[in-house]
Amino acid sequence: MHIAICDDDSTFRLILRSLLSDFYKINRLPLPDLMEFGNAKELLAYTGEIDILFVDVEMQGMNGISAAYKLKETNKNIIIFVITAHEEYLDHIFELKAFRYLPKPLERARLYRNYKQALKEYLTPRARLTLETKEETLILPAESIIMISALHGEVTVYTKKRNLQALKTLNDLKTILPENCFYQSHRSYIVNLQYVNRFTKDLIYLDNDNLKAYLTQRKYTDFKKTCLLFQTTFC
Repeated sequence: MHIAICDDDSTFRLILRSLLSDFYKINRLPLPDLMEFGNAKELLAYTGEIDILFVDVEMQGMNGISAAYKLKETNKNIIIFVITAHEEYLDHIFELKAFRYLPKPLERARLYRNYKQALKEYLTPRARLTLETKEETLILPAESIIMISALHGEVTVYTKKRNLQALKTLNDLKTILPENCFYQSHRSYIVNLQYVNRFTKDLIYLDNDNLKAYLTQRKYTDFKKTCLLFQTTFC
């Protein structure tokens, strides 16, 4: 995950960075990439990924709302928090369809409550994917997929309703799945984190223990951190 803070007040950027760092420490989660920008020009010049953006409205040069509009042109899924001490911008914030408006000065409890909702939004699969089988082509919501296996030359997609034999390879399917909530635990398995019940050093149990997938031991620590983030967000 990649988080950006854009504000021309360096003191405010430091305060927000500290609050976000504390959120992750309190919840025992690894701190994601956190970047700072002093103005909209710097923000728009950045070519890397941004998943969650905290942006001030009033800055020298281009304002934060205009910058946010430009970012949404190339990243429609970006989650935007607009921060301002001036309520007259509320109509513009509504038109932008920002995730949340946060007034200055920041309130810790309000920030954490809304940030947790942002994580839930970030981690919830909303994609629909096309799945080809020998008999038909289906349009499936990503969230309906429990896991995918590639065993004995067959790729099986397990859903709540039925199991499907896919024509695409496991790697092909991985490229079209939302990476926020699907995890490749083994060379032959991809699991949907929403259905994980429990796991050991080498096995993952899903869908009330009806299914299980192998977990490569070298991925155990990373998988554990990823599941903890899910648990913190959805519970």
